[in-house]
Amino acid sequence: MEKSILMQLFRSDDFYMPLLTLLIYFLVNKSIKNNERILYYYLLINISFGLVTNVMGFYQVNNLALYHFYTLFEQWFLSYYLLITIIKIKDTRVYWLINFGFTLFWIFNVFALEPLNSFNSNTSVISSLIILLLCLYYIFELSKSDDILYFQKLP
Repeated sequence: MEKSILMQLFRSDDFYMPLLTLLIYFLVNKSIKNNERILYYYLLINISFGLVTNVMGFYQVNNLALYHFYTLFEQWFLSYYLLITIIKIKDTRVYWLINFGFTLFWIFNVFALEPLNSFNSNTSVISSLIILLLCLYYIFELSKSDDILYFQKLP
């Protein structure tokens, strides 16, 4: 690889931050619970995505369509992780309702508002807001239980 491609890769945090996190993951691998191992795959996908989009950007190939699809993937993956793995919601209809609604908005956004050759600011913001609300819900549920005493030890 050329030196300038390497500089492009490490200039963008969508490549080196997941890579750094994966290295830390390997260091603390023994203390990670089995239900948390799904994060390993998420990190690998993040690193691959950052690698591909940064190389495409270096060669001035439009990579914005990948960001649209990555936002959709990230919404489904992270909401699964938060709702099913962390919060342990028994009723999966909540998961399907949130993501089906988001996918409908994603389709509307691609065809009516922001086509695949432009940045997906609308879906990115909505996805981040949904994930933030799920995290806040987890904190709220945690605050109602005795587990809050051990909050700093949780993943």
